[in-house]
Amino acid sequence: MTYDDIETKHPAEFQARAKDKFNYRYPGGESYKDIVARLEPIIIEMERQRNILVISHQAVIRCLLGFFLGTPP
Repeated sequence: MTYDDIETKHPAEFQARAKDKFNYRYPGGESYKDIVARLEPIIIEMERQRNILVISHQAVIRCLLGFFLGTPP
């Protein structure tokens, strides 16, 4: 489903996500906040490494980049 589809078919969900993307949770899914909490032990381990390669979904990569770049939620 594209974002245009979501906006058309589920306007309330689309607006809720637009207002608070970090905390918004799709029905049956995870929020970025949930992902950060799930990744916390991995992040701690990653900080101990020199070079790493992460292969993952876009949301996970965004959370990791945000953490390491010091981006506020």
